[in-house]
Amino acid sequence: MAKGRRSENIANAISNFERALALDPRSAEAAGRLALALVLRAEYMNPAAAAPDFQRADDLIAQALALSPGEPSAHMAKGRLLWHMRRWEEAMPEFEAVLAVNPNDPGAVSQLALCKYHTGGSDRESIALAEQAIRLSPHDPGNPGRYGWIGTVHLMQSRIDEAIPWLEKSRSARPEDPSADWFLDSRRANRRGDPPPRARVACRSSSPGGGRRLRPQGR
Repeated sequence: MAKGRRSENIANAISNFERALALDPRSAEAAGRLALALVLRAEYMNPAAAAPDFQRADDLIAQALALSPGEPSAHMAKGRLLWHMRRWEEAMPEFEAVLAVNPNDPGAVSQLALCKYHTGGSDRESIALAEQAIRLSPHDPGNPGRYGWIGTVHLMQSRIDEAIPWLEKSRSARPEDPSADWFLDSRRANRRGDPPPRARVACRSSSPGGGRRLRPQGR
């Protein structure tokens, strides 16, 4: 149900920003917000279906930044697009550009947390940024993913007792997502001394960044 509501909300946003851009084709904000909505929709599609949305988003980002180089929605969209392409180092300045305009944007803070970890940054810094994003917006619908991310990073550093409360919080907030269950199963297996194959699958496929590995290839 949550996924259905998310898809409906994105579809409504796209429709609204399409109308706004039609009314004012030189609106950098409308172009940037439409680009971001298209990227968010495409992230949950298969690659073939997503390609047109990503291409149009890229065009709208260029249009928005040409009209207003500091437009935060365009930088957010560009960061998410680069994130999807696993170009994490290039994505970071885009999220930092958003934060230069609005230091309290929880989405940009959260994405920066993921990028820093993926590029070999401190696990503690990544966790601190994710916690900051949660504090900035305690009721944000993205928080269950942030709980899961914090738990995942603790788990990857073998801090099992620190991971469990966050993973349980993620599972409670988003019971339809099985990833927290996989990690919690691995904790039980670890304490019994059993191999945790389901956890290894989860580590590869269930990060809050949309299914990317916890480390870039080659690291």
